Amino acid sequence: MRTEQQVDILRRLRSIEGHTRGVARMVEGDHPCLEVLRQVRALQGALDRVVALIVKEHLLGCMPAALERADVPERQRLVLELGEVLAATRAGMIES
Repeated sequence: MRTEQQVDILRRLRSIEGHTRGVARMVEGDHPCLEVLRQVRALQGALDRVVALIVKEHLLGCMPAALERADVPERQRLVLELGEVLAATRAGMIES
């Protein structure tokens, strides 16, 4: 990962970490469910943005070199692997 992207991703993750602690305090403080739910949805959105940044970095930074030196079956495997990770991420959000 390039340094600028690392800094941005880490900044976002630290913000999410603080936000998560705040939501935990809301649950401990017996805040109304809808208030907690709104904050959890905001956390999900923030995590989705982190996922998008990492995917973009992977597609622009890691994948081109890997695809260039791979044969056709390996290229297919690499693309399918990314698809599986992304599908599993979304499926986990839906199933939970």
